[in-house]
Amino acid sequence: MRLFTVRRFQVLIITLFAMSLLVMDTYSEIVMKEIPVAVLDMDNSTISRTIRHYMEATREVSIKQIDVFSLEDAERLFKENIVAAIVLIPHDLATQIKKGREAQITVAIDMANILLGKNVYKGIKQAIGTVSAGVQLTYIKKKGVKNENALSRVVPISVDTNFTHNPATNYVIYICPGILFFLFHVFFLILVTSTWIPGSSEKTMAGRAGALTTVFIFSLGLALIIFYVLLDHVDIYPQSSFDVILPVLLTFMVMDVLMAMALASVIPSKLTSMQVTIVAGMLSMMGSGITWPTSMFPYWMQKVVDFIPFTPFARSFQSFLHYPMQLNELNFAFDLYLKEGILFTALIAVGLLARLAFGKKKEAAR
Repeated sequence: MRLFTVRRFQVLIITLFAMSLLVMDTYSEIVMKEIPVAVLDMDNSTISRTIRHYMEATREVSIKQIDVFSLEDAERLFKENIVAAIVLIPHDLATQIKKGREAQITVAIDMANILLGKNVYKGIKQAIGTVSAGVQLTYIKKKGVKNENALSRVVPISVDTNFTHNPATNYVIYICPGILFFLFHVFFLILVTSTWIPGSSEKTMAGRAGALTTVFIFSLGLALIIFYVLLDHVDIYPQSSFDVILPVLLTFMVMDVLMAMALASVIPSKLTSMQVTIVAGMLSMMGSGITWPTSMFPYWMQKVVDFIPFTPFARSFQSFLHYPMQLNELNFAFDLYLKEGILFTALIAVGLLARLAFGKKKEAAR
């Protein structure tokens, strides 16, 4: 059997250009913008409202109307990747400024994703700095200080910044887990699809099931080594317990198998289905939001990447690697897995029914 027929070569060329256009479309937004931020305004004064307005006016920040009543609420927003930063405006902000004292705003930024963290920090600090200078000059001039002396009397609003889960803005902490598990994801898909491609697959159904089980167990061991040995080598150790990590990991691997089976069911050629599966795996790093926020993707692409199993897995480990999570706090990932499971199972059923119908037509033709 020839590895490359003319038809298969055409499919690969089309795939190459389709992937190239997809990547260019995904990264078409030149800068990060509208990064979600929660604001807890305890002052609710004209000054604090102006600060909120200026933050919203920056291209980097999008203020979400989310109630934050406690530190537990703030931690939950970070855990579930709902916001990238939380701004706390104290109740005495306006009072302190009117008295000529230094006022302080506290900003908590999740630096597990450095790209998001640095950009949202820039937008927040720029907005606060702009308002601070204008407000201080206004109040000082109202007290009768002349223009030429006003600037030297300004006491700016200080920003107390807390960079959580990566205070040194270390790129190793940011990128290492994503790269390692991306490589694992692609490796696992190659092994899974290899159990049924022509020339390497077992002849019987039992043999294929046995080969797939062996691949699954072997790969599970590799994933655990990544979690507890390789990541520890760069000072990253899961903050959540094993009984939280294992169900997420197992679900991710099961969804990978189902995705590969679904593509093999609806694509007639086993070799072509393997190639398409690997292409989907190669897109997963980009689609997961690790290298570029999914909110910056074209709308249709945001929906497509939700059906690549690596996407909810990446969102999960960005949480449980840095927070002591409970399993129910990862429902946002399991909800996506449920949708993926329904879709993949439906595709497998459609593929099986189509093959049965084709088989019956073949028999009838004889």
